[in-house]
Amino acid sequence: MTQQAQTVEVPVSLLQGFVGFVEKSGKLLGQMGQDQAQAKEAAPVVVDTLIKQGLLTEDQKEAAAEALSLSHVKTLESLRRTATHVRPYSLGEGETKEASAGDVSEKDQKFIAALGF
Repeated sequence: MTQQAQTVEVPVSLLQGFVGFVEKSGKLLGQMGQDQAQAKEAAPVVVDTLIKQGLLTEDQKEAAAEALSLSHVKTLESLRRTATHVRPYSLGEGETKEASAGDVSEKDQKFIAALGF
C-alpha cells in the first residue's frame, strides 16, 4: 500500500515574502563578510598604533589583533576603554612618549588588563 503526498496550497504572498527574506539575508551575510575582511585588514594597524603609543606590548600584538578582527563588540569595548585613558589635547599639542618594553606604568598595566590581553 503506497501513501500519496497531500498537496498543500501556499499563498503566493507568503512565498514572495520568503524569497524576499532569503534575498535580504544573503545581502546581510555578504555585508558581514565584507565587514569582517575589513576588520581583519585594519586590526594590525590599530594594534601597531596602540603599541606605538605604549598602550599594548609586543607580546600582546597577536592576541589583540585577533580579538579586534573577530568581534565588533570587543573592538567597541577596546575603543571605549582607550577613550577613558587618553587625555584630550588641542590640535598640535600633547606629549609624545617613546614606548620601551620595560616602561609600562601601573595605569597602563591596569588598562591592558582591562582589555583582557
